[in-house]
Amino acid sequence: MTEGNWQIDYQCPQCGAPVTLDETDRILACPYCRTKLYLVREDGFRYVIPHHQGQDREIYHLPYWRVKGSQFFFRDMQAQFRFVDINRKAVGLTQIPQSLGVRPQAMKLRFLTPEIPGILLAPERSAMESIFPPGDHDVDGGADFIGEVTSLIYTPVYLEGKILYDAVTNRRLNDLAEPGVLRDLPRTDPTSDGKIFFLPTLCPHCGWNLEGEKDALSLHCNNCHSLWQYRKNRLEELDFTILASSSMPDSYLPFWKMKIAADGFALESYADLIRLANLPKVTTPLRETIPLYFWSPAFKISPSLYLRWIRQMTVSQPTVERHANPESISTQMLHPVTLPLTEAMEGVRTNIGQLLSDKRRLLQTLAGTKINLLESELVYHPFIRKNSELIHAGMGLAVDRNALSLAFHLS
Repeated sequence: MTEGNWQIDYQCPQCGAPVTLDETDRILACPYCRTKLYLVREDGFRYVIPHHQGQDREIYHLPYWRVKGSQFFFRDMQAQFRFVDINRKAVGLTQIPQSLGVRPQAMKLRFLTPEIPGILLAPERSAMESIFPPGDHDVDGGADFIGEVTSLIYTPVYLEGKILYDAVTNRRLNDLAEPGVLRDLPRTDPTSDGKIFFLPTLCPHCGWNLEGEKDALSLHCNNCHSLWQYRKNRLEELDFTILASSSMPDSYLPFWKMKIAADGFALESYADLIRLANLPKVTTPLRETIPLYFWSPAFKISPSLYLRWIRQMTVSQPTVERHANPESISTQMLHPVTLPLTEAMEGVRTNIGQLLSDKRRLLQTLAGTKINLLESELVYHPFIRKNSELIHAGMGLAVDRNALSLAFHLS
C-alpha cells in the first residue's frame, strides 16, 4: 500500500476473484483472469466501512468527506503550503463524531455499490465546506488545493431505542433525544450514487492493449503511438506535443501549457508578465506581441518543487519546438499524466500570486478573481538521467527520479 492511501476490497467484475486496490488506483488488474479494466467515476469515489450486523438490523450509513492533497496559500505575503489529509462529517448531526480518525486506514474499505443494504444519508454540505468552513484559516487571500483526492466514505450505525451505536464495534455513540431526526435526514439512492464504470483498456485506433501505471490518468498505445484519457465514461484521444532536443533524452515528462484570462489582470503578453512581476527586462514592442502561457507539471511532485517549477517555467516561457519525428520515440519513455488539467488550473492562481510584485495590494483582489482557461496543450519535455536525478535538457530543472513514483507528495 502506498503511504497514506486507503485500501479497498473488491471483486473482479469478470471472474469474481478478490482484488485489493489502493484508493488512487484507476486500473483494476485481476491476477487470476488477467482482466485489465479502468475505473471511472466522474465526481469522486464512494466507499463504505464494512460491518457484521445481521440482516434484521436497520443500518444507517453516515457520510464523511475526505480530502487529501497539498493546500497552497499566502501568509506574510509568501507562498506557503501544507499537506492535508482530513475527513469530516458531511451532515449536521451533532451527536456523531466530527471525524472517523484513522479507522479508514486501519480497515479495508469497499466501494459503494447498489447492492449495499441499509439507508444511505445524503451529504448536506460540500467537501470543502465540511473540511474548511468559511473563515476557518488565516491566510492572505484564498487557498488552492493541488493533487487532491476527494472521496465520500460511509460509516454504519444503528439505533436501539434512543441510543445510537457504532455498527462496526457496537460501541455506544450518543443518545438521541429525538430518534426520528435520523430517519428524517435526506437520503441518497445507492443505485445511482454507487455506480462505477469499468472500461476496457484497448486502443480504439488499433485494438492494442493500452499501458499505464495504476494511478495514471492517461494510457498509451505502444502500437500506434497514441495517448488516451477517460472522460465522461469513454476513451478520448489526448493530443500532445514532444519537444525536440539536441541531446539524447532518457525520459520525457509532461507539462500543461495554459493560456488564461483573469478578471482585472492583464495577462495576454510576455510584456504583461514583465510588468506584473517587475522582471528585470524591457517591455519591447516585440514582447507585447508574444503570447503569455502559464506552465504546470502534469505529474505529481513535492509541493516545494511544484512552486519553484511553475514559477520558473512561466517566467522562462520555454519555446515549443516540436520533435521532427515523434513516432520514433517509444511511448514507454513518456511519463504518465497524474495531475489533470483541472488541478493545474487550480495552481494558476497560486502562480500569479507568487509572481506579483505588489502582493500587499493585489493578493486579496486575486483571491476573488475568476480565472478562465482559453486554450491548453500537453507538452512532453526532454529530461536526461544523471545519477539519481532527471535534468531538463534545456532549462536545467532537476527532480529526483524516486520522487516521481511517490504520488502522495501531492495527494
